[in-house]
Amino acid sequence: MFLHCLKMKHTLALLLILGTNVMTQNPCPYNVKTCTCENVWITCDHLDTIPPLVYDNPDGSIIGLTFLESNLRNVPENSLPTNLSTILFISLPLTYISPDAFNSSANTLTSLHMYNATNGQVPTALLQVKNLTDLIISDTLITEWNSTVLKHLAKTVRSLTLSNVGFTDWPAFFENFRLVSSVDFSHNNISSIPSDAFTNTSNLTSLKLRQNKLIDVNSLDVALQPLANRLETLELEQNILLSIPPSVASMPRLSELNVNDNFIRDLTNTIPPQLKHLYVSGNVIKQLTDTTFPNTTSLETLFLSSNPLSDISKLAFHPLRNLRQLEMKSISLETIPVALTSLKNLQILDLGFGFHCPCSRNEELVQWYYSLKNISITGYCYWNIKKIEYYFRTDTYKQVCMGSKLNYSIHLYLAMIVLVSFSIL
Repeated sequence: MFLHCLKMKHTLALLLILGTNVMTQNPCPYNVKTCTCENVWITCDHLDTIPPLVYDNPDGSIIGLTFLESNLRNVPENSLPTNLSTILFISLPLTYISPDAFNSSANTLTSLHMYNATNGQVPTALLQVKNLTDLIISDTLITEWNSTVLKHLAKTVRSLTLSNVGFTDWPAFFENFRLVSSVDFSHNNISSIPSDAFTNTSNLTSLKLRQNKLIDVNSLDVALQPLANRLETLELEQNILLSIPPSVASMPRLSELNVNDNFIRDLTNTIPPQLKHLYVSGNVIKQLTDTTFPNTTSLETLFLSSNPLSDISKLAFHPLRNLRQLEMKSISLETIPVALTSLKNLQILDLGFGFHCPCSRNEELVQWYYSLKNISITGYCYWNIKKIEYYFRTDTYKQVCMGSKLNYSIHLYLAMIVLVSFSIL
């Protein structure tokens, strides 16, 4: 499914760029059953070797090539069509890419993606590529980082993804990548970031460091400070952070912050005014007070699941006037919080399973529910395993309660009969 979606994503994106549903009239460059040409893209799978070219793509009508799920080990010179803009290697046991492999697309290649392609190094063939802007290497252990190749790439690359490539320290070569606007070093073992790591990255707007071993909040805070006025997306999910770095609160352009699965205890004074999407599930937050969220907040999405939340003040959500989606599953609170009544524009609410829904309902919550338009509520009551949405519906919930009470009485009566029978015996 991942590979199919990836293929469709790139194909559709390219068609949108071209503005037309182009169907190439030229032959497919590879005349084998395991290679297909659809629109502007070639996809080859289950290959042992790259087949000979039967068409060289001189007009550039085909702009993308994917090799996937094959036993392909070598990419020889003169084996790829000319004038490609994107090449993907997915799930291949690559051991050798010729230094001249990309020569035929030296002026046109802008994107190289390598997923689970065990080459062990950044291809030296990229030295011949003049305009690469997008480099993605993921789930591929890199044991050799060729400084010459990396310095060459740094001259043009704008989007750099090196995810699950074996980093244990912050890469020193990153200082050369001064043009990048997007960086993703997720799924590595980076424990700290140098204070000057982002001093020269004046274009960086998206930084993703998910699933590393970042633990020192103070050093991370110092490293992030040069990005304060331009960062729009920050992902720190699955690290070992005890708090959100203080500099985050003063980031005027930050729109999305993901700190899921850390050890964060408090959100007070950490949320910047323009933040729209906040993900803090899987932390150790126990309380939300009247001052947790700033009055100027722009939050539209808030994920609070899997926290030991046991206390939410009635006015805790009052500043969240723009909130559209709230997820609050698997928390310690047993009753549905009255604080929800402050959310006048909520459209999606997910409460999971575990809240008690007493038959004597809170009328403030009921009135709040009926005041909203087109709200979708997901979740189940703990004691009767009924949809939480029933709790808010007057007629429906009366029927549920009556039925549940009757069933409870019947079960209790039968249990008493069984106990009496055993005592007689």
